[in-house]
Amino acid sequence: MLVVFSFLFTIFLAYFINFSVYKFCKNIKKNSILIISIYFTMIFSWFLLYLKYGLNLTMIKYLILIAILIQISIVDFYTGYVYDIIVVIGLITRSIFLCIEWSLFGVLDLRFILDLLVIIIVTYLLAVFTKSLGMGDVGLYGLCAFNLGIEFGIYIIILSFLIAFFYIITLFFAKYILYRIKLLKENIFLNDVGFKGKKISSDVVFKGKSIPFTPFISIATVIVIFTEYKLLIWYFNFIEIFLS
Repeated sequence: MLVVFSFLFTIFLAYFINFSVYKFCKNIKKNSILIISIYFTMIFSWFLLYLKYGLNLTMIKYLILIAILIQISIVDFYTGYVYDIIVVIGLITRSIFLCIEWSLFGVLDLRFILDLLVIIIVTYLLAVFTKSLGMGDVGLYGLCAFNLGIEFGIYIIILSFLIAFFYIITLFFAKYILYRIKLLKENIFLNDVGFKGKKISSDVVFKGKSIPFTPFISIATVIVIFTEYKLLIWYFNFIEIFLS
């Protein structure tokens, strides 16, 4: 019976994501593919969480976190904004879970509050000095650390930047190749139009567009939720085999 209730709760979370996405993204039309993707992702996450953690508070906590990550990532992708209200909802929800754990097990782990503050400070400094993050990204990093702890929080920061790096490199070369193909199709040769000896800059490829960062944070967080440190272990084992 509890499994059925947890599944119905997952459907409710998917409905919440779908409703809030179109509430915040007023300029996009309802897309059946997006709606189906949201429901499928939530149901699949529910299944994987159930297999890994069983039916307990940890599973429900991570299920809510994944729902918030999906909502924030989609809205950021379409609008370029991270709305504080969703992050605040996540923080309040996590606080409620701390209180529930305190009432059930008699332990109030305030360490997560310290983890939240530390990660917010670290990512805020990154945002100020590198200009690579927005304040919404800082809040999302804090929310992830509040749920997973500072060790995983630092891991998520590193992993999200690595995912973003590989994405940008892949996107750059893909668009660069398409751009060169377009020039060839139009019979425009670089040497004939004054490009000789010059490199095509990233401005030509990306056209000055900024890339939303919350999807990378979300992907990194989901990877950590399901694999913990296994990805690092696999990486170092691969390096060890490669070098041996």
